[in-house]
Amino acid sequence: MSIGEKIAYYRKKAEMSQEELGNQLFVTRQTVSQWENDQTIPTVENFIRLCELFKLTMNDFFEQDVAEAKNTSAEAEERYVFEYNESDIDKVLLKLSIGPYCRSVVHLLGFAMLLWYSFYRSLPVTIITVFFCYFSIHLTKLIGSFIAYGRSRRQLKSRMMGQRYVYEVVNGGIYCSVYSASGELRLYERIDLTDIERTWNSPEQYIFQYKQRRYIIIKEQVPSDSKLKQLFGF
Repeated sequence: MSIGEKIAYYRKKAEMSQEELGNQLFVTRQTVSQWENDQTIPTVENFIRLCELFKLTMNDFFEQDVAEAKNTSAEAEERYVFEYNESDIDKVLLKLSIGPYCRSVVHLLGFAMLLWYSFYRSLPVTIITVFFCYFSIHLTKLIGSFIAYGRSRRQLKSRMMGQRYVYEVVNGGIYCSVYSASGELRLYERIDLTDIERTWNSPEQYIFQYKQRRYIIIKEQVPSDSKLKQLFGF
């Protein structure tokens, strides 16, 4: 059975509707439907909640798929194991956030100068009010960006630190397995390169977003002639 079929099986076994399961996981019925139709897969956090709800382990969702992959495919041509520390997470967030932060700061400074100029020249109250409103909007956006940065940092740390990400190249395909600190398999999937939603490239890291999750490849651990590097194109 596919992961979606397993979710549907355990949901029906628990005599729950898609809407009831969605309410338990704080997602919509449409999201549950997409999982069960294998259009998307749950986040690691939602898999953990599913396991708690149905009294399962991650292996109940993934071990059959891993066994089938090993039985039907050749031995891995390349294998890379990544474990991330706090510095790795901060570098990722800096790469993802630097653009929006710079734009917010530039806009804020620009409207601050206009606001100062309007007071200095004693311009009409209407113009001062407009500049003040724009200044307030961009100040609020900048504060919101810092709050979002802190939230993203906590989420990425809880999801990635202490986990072990294993990438394998098999028959020209890339497979990713995620293990907890105790060695429990938490996620297993084939990375379809055509479905990668977005990428970020830096001298130290290659970051890609796949099925609304972000993955990090540390470049210094990947040889320049590796197939993994060729497939991702970094």
